[in-house]
Amino acid sequence: MSYLRAGLLVLLTVFVFGCASSSQETTQATISPKTVSVPEYLAFLEHLDSSIDKGEPRALDENEKSQYTGLSNSLKRLLQGHESIDTVAMEDRIRVANLHERLQAVVMGSKSGQVICRSERSTGTNFKRTTCMTRAEWERQQQEVQNFFRQGFGFGSDMVGPDN
Repeated sequence: MSYLRAGLLVLLTVFVFGCASSSQETTQATISPKTVSVPEYLAFLEHLDSSIDKGEPRALDENEKSQYTGLSNSLKRLLQGHESIDTVAMEDRIRVANLHERLQAVVMGSKSGQVICRSERSTGTNFKRTTCMTRAEWERQQQEVQNFFRQGFGFGSDMVGPDN
């Protein structure tokens, strides 16, 4: 059971590496992720499938089993025919990372630590910027923006209507 969690952690770090391509690095990783090939990851998914059928690492309810099956099948479909993550398109790499995070959240039963990567392109540029944060960080950031606008500091806050 602990091997499964350790395997999930290692694979999570491997597939999230594409999201960590920020030009400003503030912290240095203390654990070097092991790079696994796509066939190794697909073999891991098959092993995880059989473990889930046995109720390990925990028993999933019907809704969770349905989610797990859909996520696992999507991962397998995206990675089919690839020998390395390097041959997968960048958008698909982000999808793989997000699907893996969602799969891990379903298996472990926790969504707040789920890492979500979002790729954005600013208006007038061809450069994409990928941002990865945990679900809790995205929600906190969204709440801060909502509070900012509620307090009247947002765009157009100093605008006044016409005098009647």
